[in-house]
Amino acid sequence: MPQHRLLTDHRDQNAWVVSPSVTPSSWEHWKRQKIITIGWSEVSDLNVFNEESEIQAAYDDISAGGAEICWQFRNEMRVDDIVFIRGSQSTTVLGAGLVTSEYQYENSGEPQGKHRRSVNWLQNGKWNTFPRSVPCAQWNQEQKKSRKWRSEPRRLPSKRLVNI
Repeated sequence: MPQHRLLTDHRDQNAWVVSPSVTPSSWEHWKRQKIITIGWSEVSDLNVFNEESEIQAAYDDISAGGAEICWQFRNEMRVDDIVFIRGSQSTTVLGAGLVTSEYQYENSGEPQGKHRRSVNWLQNGKWNTFPRSVPCAQWNQEQKKSRKWRSEPRRLPSKRLVNI
């Protein structure tokens, strides 16, 4: 069995944020089964599509954003990419792992999780993220009122996931 690890040259390694469905049991299922899944159970095996636009054209109910997620999950996510599991609040991370398989379509009758990848879970827990900058006493009123800081990308506390 190949050893999956963080790559020394991170330019070849993507990081993805994936959210389990709204129930906490989904995350527990992912941990036990060592998988991640995406929704869109009405969409058939993604291996049959040659372009992202074909996914949206084949299904009336899927948005352009949904088609893009399906396409990325199948075609852009790679073995050894890092995945972070987002909690029910968008500011919480529940776990981190490395993708260990190519895309798999599992039509076993489960209502969710037909589109999946295997994952080696490296960290489980609960980490709160925070924006790159937060309002502080030194900011003037204009900076505080602009609220531009709310749209900045969030980041993990650097000391928490050092051992991945």
